[in-house]
Amino acid sequence: PEAPTDVAFAEDGKTLTGKGEAGATVVLKDKDGNPVLGADGQPVTGQVGADGSFSVVVEPAPAAGTEIQVSLKDAAGNESDATTVTAPGTPTNPDTEAPEAPTDVAFAEDGKTLTGKGEAGATVVLKDKDGNPVLGADGQPVTGQVGADGSFSVVVEPAPAAGTEIQVSLKDAAGNESDATTVTAP
Repeated sequence: PEAPTDVAFAEDGKTLTGKGEAGATVVLKDKDGNPVLGADGQPVTGQVGADGSFSVVVEPAPAAGTEIQVSLKDAAGNESDATTVTAPGTPTNPDTEAPEAPTDVAFAEDGKTLTGKGEAGATVVLKDKDGNPVLGADGQPVTGQVGADGSFSVVVEPAPAAGTEIQVSLKDAAGNESDATTVTAP
């Protein structure tokens, strides 16, 4: 068959449409020529309708910027040249920006509740002056999370001894850690 024409992804990023020889099978391959697999692990295929158009749903939707080669195979097994289409959206670049160091970091009067402000969604990491994690009563590192409003509150149990320096930093979802802000237990 001729290579498919008018091949495009719909706005949903997973429905692939195009035109080609009626009755032909639509074959999808990645840029390396391997079949595009669906959620069930089977190659995603479709068929060109009698009107010469096709629509194939690719689940899970390919990542933005992924190139997919679309070809047609007739009943005799002859495969057309491929038409390359790119999944819509902006390719997500790996996040390498560390959050800013937390601000307004302070202990409450109870000596164990630590509050501050920082990048929403970031994890609050506490370390001692030697860079070791501050451990809670259960022996696990004490952590917290910055709320949607950009503020956080972490309870350190047992409360650190008066005068203990604690380094407070933020880690984003990509694992980038901010500079630390040092706070002293009251």
